Amino acid sequence: STVDIVQQYIGTIKTLLELDPSGVVLELVSGPVKEYLRERKDTIRCVVTMLTDDGGEDGGEGGEGALYVELGRLARGESIEIAESSVPAPNPNATVSGTDNLDRMDSITAEMVAIAAGANDDDLADGVQSTQQVLSGWDAWEPEPVETEAAASRGRRRKAGDIIGLLVGIYGSKELFINEYRTMLAEKLLSKSNYDTEREMHALELLKLRFGETSLHNCEVMLKDFADSKRANANIKTRPTTGTPSAKDRRTSDILIQTPVEATIVSSLFWPAFSTDLTDFKLPTEIQEHMDAYARRYHQIKAPRKMEWKASLGTVVMDVTHNDRTFEASVNPLQAAILHYFQREKVWRANDLANALGVSVDALRKRIVIWMNNGVLVERKEGHVISYALAEPSDEVDAMDGVHDDDEHVSGVATAEETAAAGMMVYEQYIMGMLTNFPSL
Repeated sequence: STVDIVQQYIGTIKTLLELDPSGVVLELVSGPVKEYLRERKDTIRCVVTMLTDDGGEDGGEGGEGALYVELGRLARGESIEIAESSVPAPNPNATVSGTDNLDRMDSITAEMVAIAAGANDDDLADGVQSTQQVLSGWDAWEPEPVETEAAASRGRRRKAGDIIGLLVGIYGSKELFINEYRTMLAEKLLSKSNYDTEREMHALELLKLRFGETSLHNCEVMLKDFADSKRANANIKTRPTTGTPSAKDRRTSDILIQTPVEATIVSSLFWPAFSTDLTDFKLPTEIQEHMDAYARRYHQIKAPRKMEWKASLGTVVMDVTHNDRTFEASVNPLQAAILHYFQREKVWRANDLANALGVSVDALRKRIVIWMNNGVLVERKEGHVISYALAEPSDEVDAMDGVHDDDEHVSGVATAEETAAAGMMVYEQYIMGMLTNFPSL
């Protein structure tokens, strides 16, 4: 996997920097590895995950939390600088060429002037001997070999063990990594069932030390949105003071006191684009009533602002009881709505259930798999008709065998391919307009 390859690359970097602190050998060896990693689609996501995840108990320097450890070292200021040239620094008994040679001759001249100015014979003899030592060995000097590329890199400095910089250098720009981190942070926040962001905040502070605060400003706003949402949620669920306009709406207050609904209020300009795979669907009436009450109270508190729900985003934590078995499931709102409809009917045809939810059959089949793998629902085919039913005890064993493969991860945040496709729509509309208005083209 890509994670294993990146871990091996990190180990190679550490080993070669121990053998050759100049980094010249590493530069020559790492070229093919960088080129290969650049061709893998999930390289950026793997690196960002390793940057923000400490790897748990099995993490550490050799595991998936290796880059997280490097960020911690950077925060503690443990990185040091070393010369990038493989040739040792010139010693006092040898001369060097170019600017270094001129500087050295200036120091020798100043020393000789000081000797001539006020030294006695003994001091003069010592000065002459010192000068001879400085000039000795000049005929043994040899130019640096071209093949080591040390001559071209002489004088430049590099952070020792800057593994993060070398991984970012795979793509030549930090923008790709920052954009991927922003997308992954949005996915993490949207999948949370509470407002605890301490871990994400700590990772962001470490990344700001490496990439700068300006580059990660959007991510900082996203975490601030979560903190503001926590306060807003507490205010909305608190019974209003008697005599205020909100207190007159007693039905809304009664619903909000017992509602499990919690909202994350986002600043859309700073968050990544959300996926258009599933823009909207019909929620069950019982759930929609609670969400409408939440939106009304928000409008009363934050007037004239109004809340626009993104029903396809978020997380639902629910206890599922079926066939004398109870388990907790954390699913997206559509998956929760699917199971809710089976409280009304035990068997649904795929087309009928899709129409009831207001989604396509493909979207339904993609998200219903989780309940099939948990032994709650079974799929039945009669010719070209597909239907779903609550699993019987005899069906549950087959469903729990994992014969139904989970589809690819469904995210509420638009992928890089979806974002690029949306951007191309602007050019498509422009070209279509040109062809329509200028027939000569």
